[in-house]
Amino acid sequence: MSKQRYTLDDIRRRKAEVALKIELERVRMQSAVHQLTNPPALLTVATPWRKVRTAFKIAKGAFLAYRAASSVVSLFRKRR
Repeated sequence: MSKQRYTLDDIRRRKAEVALKIELERVRMQSAVHQLTNPPALLTVATPWRKVRTAFKIAKGAFLAYRAASSVVSLFRKRR
């Protein structure tokens, strides 16, 4: 078996790929730290949860209304 031989161009190309990945990770980490340390930026992260919570409250209210209406309907059906 012969060993894989790398050219100088292969090494430079791989070095550029790794440097790009490191830079992207650094930018991502800086963005995450900025969101955690900056309250307005944190608010934009928390906003979708508010929408989910509001949607859950609406769905819960609709379910409770349906259950109450269902109970009333079943009560009237039993009286017949």
